[in-house]
Amino acid sequence: MKKSILKEFIFPSLFLVLLFGAVHVSAQTISFTGISSDGESEHSAGIVGLWDVKFVSVGTPGIPDGTVIDQAYVVWHSDGTEIMNSNRPAISSNFCLGVWKQIGRRTIKLNHFAKAWDMDTGKTFVGPANIKEQVVLDRDENSYHGTFTIDQFDTNGNVLAHVTGTLTGVRITVD
Repeated sequence: MKKSILKEFIFPSLFLVLLFGAVHVSAQTISFTGISSDGESEHSAGIVGLWDVKFVSVGTPGIPDGTVIDQAYVVWHSDGTEIMNSNRPAISSNFCLGVWKQIGRRTIKLNHFAKAWDMDTGKTFVGPANIKEQVVLDRDENSYHGTFTIDQFDTNGNVLAHVTGTLTGVRITVD
């Protein structure tokens, strides 16, 4: 029974939740607004903008390594918020919202949530998905790479699935 539920409901729903991406749309440098208690920047101007992001499964039982989980457009805002438009079908909810802060010279930590709905009708709420990323902005600030985890919860807060992997992002510019 558990295997059937995972195969027929959880994995397809999780697959859609996992289909997320990032795109950066900024041709200008935007100044950061966040200052930590020690006076250091919490929000890197370099990450701000629109990105095309690909998520690939690595080390997740039941999902072969190298499987593309999602391809998405992501906008990182200068105020430390983020929005992702996932490649998953809109009926299952393809947007998620998050918050981020800079934790190193070019390292950024992101925590965001999506609401997952069933893939067939979009009428049954599965539960929230929590997506966490840690990315490193490349020196040219036109790409980044990193790791992610996705935890899909049911409506009672029980973990239905846990996915891990790597991601890459390429900046989208006006030109």
